[in-house]
Amino acid sequence: MAERCPSMTERFIGSSAGLMTVHRKKHFDSGTIREEEVVAWLSKQPPTSDDGKPPQAGLRLVCKSQTKIMWCYLDGSILKGIKKVLGLPENHAYLLAPKPGACGIYSATDGQPVFIYHRLDNHRTVSIVFRYDTLSNITTGYVLHGKRVSVGDIIGAIEAQFPSFGHPLLLPTIVVELVAASLFSGLVQIHNELANVEGKTGFSTWANAPDSEMTEGYHQLARQLGSLNCHFAFVNNTVRSMLFMAAFTLKQLELMGEYHASPERYRQVESLGNSRRLKQRVELVESHLRQLETFDAIRDRMQAQQNVLFNLISQQDNSLNIEIAAASKRDSSSMKVIAILTTLFLPATFLSTLFAMPLFDWTAPRISEVTGSYFWLYWAIVAPLTLLVMGFVGAYIWYQSRRNEQADRRARGNAKEKTV
Repeated sequence: MAERCPSMTERFIGSSAGLMTVHRKKHFDSGTIREEEVVAWLSKQPPTSDDGKPPQAGLRLVCKSQTKIMWCYLDGSILKGIKKVLGLPENHAYLLAPKPGACGIYSATDGQPVFIYHRLDNHRTVSIVFRYDTLSNITTGYVLHGKRVSVGDIIGAIEAQFPSFGHPLLLPTIVVELVAASLFSGLVQIHNELANVEGKTGFSTWANAPDSEMTEGYHQLARQLGSLNCHFAFVNNTVRSMLFMAAFTLKQLELMGEYHASPERYRQVESLGNSRRLKQRVELVESHLRQLETFDAIRDRMQAQQNVLFNLISQQDNSLNIEIAAASKRDSSSMKVIAILTTLFLPATFLSTLFAMPLFDWTAPRISEVTGSYFWLYWAIVAPLTLLVMGFVGAYIWYQSRRNEQADRRARGNAKEKTV
């Protein structure tokens, strides 16, 4: 079965220190790579110099992108071939865990060390699995990278540094340095976006007043803070993982002498690989990662802004509720006017309907005779009855408003007593 793979690369140092005798890369950007190709690439004999001498140090890698979270990254047949080349027993699933974020070392069937750095479930980390042949001083393995650290960055650093650091642990050192730089960039981005939110809310050490012309609502800022929280969680988790990776690399630098057959051979390899300077690099990047841990204060700032936004949203909702209440009060006043008008005309309508009084005679020959003789009786009854009804309604409204005022005063008094 075919498996997509970006590239394979190798680099060797010749018999003269610093002389690069071989540097080859093979890309598969538009094709596929098969088990036979992987096995042949990783297990082929190293090149020799013009005088037939083997290289003093070498590095041969298969590099592949692993973009899907917690997804098995290689075909089973290719994994089987890689384990065979690395010298791992076939009855152990050393390479099957997709992204557990573990570091370890195994002894191959011939006793050579196999270093395993498994990546976490985020795109900044990198998996490295490689075998170090202490007899030939050649490192062989593969690299799985995410979106944030590209294979071009890794291979470019190897091309520039391997002639000066022909050490098997150069590869994890480069990876930790690249990931640390990516982490710092991510933390700066989070800080800048958080400062932008603080400027809009007006609650920070450098923002004294909120932005008067906000183009985003508080709900949008709250969603932005939620996204920043998730981003920061991934970054913070990766910082701790890289610290573990750096500590493991430092430990293996100290133990490297135990993997060689003789102290003389170890001193020769140590001189070629610049072990002391490589250790200083790892210690420096470890210190850098520990400094990145101090960015944990961003979490408190985000939580403070989250609380501020929730309070502002609550105040905004309260203002909206007050506006709705005022609108309801205006509608209620309009309904009162309608009710008063209805009450005003109710007595007259009632009497006209009840008695069917003929107030006008439209068949009269003269206009002066149109009004009936009992028209005055209508007004004599309607006017007092209307005043009586309106007085009763007005008294009821006054009484009800007094009761409401007393209830409001009691409620305010109870609230003050509870706060005290």
